[in-house]
Amino acid sequence: MTLVLTAVCDDFVVQVSDRRFGFQHGTIEATGTDEANKQVVVNAEGFRLVAGFAGLAIMEGELWSTSYQLAEVLVSEDVLRAGFDGCVEAARVACDLRMERFSKRQPLSIVFAGFTKGIPAPHVATVSNCKSPTFRGHDGLSDFEVTRSAMSGRRYWPEGMVAALPSDTEQRVRLVLKAGNPAAVVDVAVDQIRRAAKHAKYGKYVGVNCMSVCVLRDGPVEAIYHAAHKRAETFGPTFVEQRDGFGSFIMGSPVSQVFGAPPPGVGPMPMRIGMSETPVLDRRTLKRVPKRGSRD
Repeated sequence: MTLVLTAVCDDFVVQVSDRRFGFQHGTIEATGTDEANKQVVVNAEGFRLVAGFAGLAIMEGELWSTSYQLAEVLVSEDVLRAGFDGCVEAARVACDLRMERFSKRQPLSIVFAGFTKGIPAPHVATVSNCKSPTFRGHDGLSDFEVTRSAMSGRRYWPEGMVAALPSDTEQRVRLVLKAGNPAAVVDVAVDQIRRAAKHAKYGKYVGVNCMSVCVLRDGPVEAIYHAAHKRAETFGPTFVEQRDGFGSFIMGSPVSQVFGAPPPGVGPMPMRIGMSETPVLDRRTLKRVPKRGSRD
């Protein structure tokens, strides 16, 4: 299971997910790992997005995670050429086709958020076959549908085990969104997910380790791994990169294997894709994103 919190304004998109992977065998439920990747970042020539999913974590066999499957779909040259909407539609088609291989439909929702060059407002779209706030059971599941929201102003989308979220989550997220500070949005989202992990009934489905991704309208994409306890390695989401019209991707794995050895200490480690050499969310160099309005 997963909690995915997505917050957007005219200047940036923030998406934070937990990393718990659970499984069920008959009536027995257990946690497989608290380090399952749930997000894919696309850095294309004309657009950038983050896609985080909740629900079904493995589609085909032990090694075919949903994040890997999604990246495999989005890395296509034709899909990348079709832009943000093309990625969303390709994911919908792929989800329907892969779900046909199960004897029973499984709940799955994917939240896409990002920016297209030349368009000032962010894009948000959800590909989902489930409307349940707990993502439990198989009743009421349908074909995958797309809900698009091309908008301006500030919005907030929770997905997954939303029944575990504290009641003040939306209020807190909207408050920091209004201040135009992406780092503060990340901090609040991580805190709310960890509070959700303490929910008496549904907390067992939510992990305390998190991954945050920030997409700036006029800047880089940055991911930070938030470990609840000290550990020797850090992680990243799956990245899809487009260069000269062609796509390639790196699976989410320990940063030490992909981006070089992490710095000393265990604090959040930013990873950057894009134009800027300055970490947007690094607490040592944090700068407020200029506000372009005061809309809620």
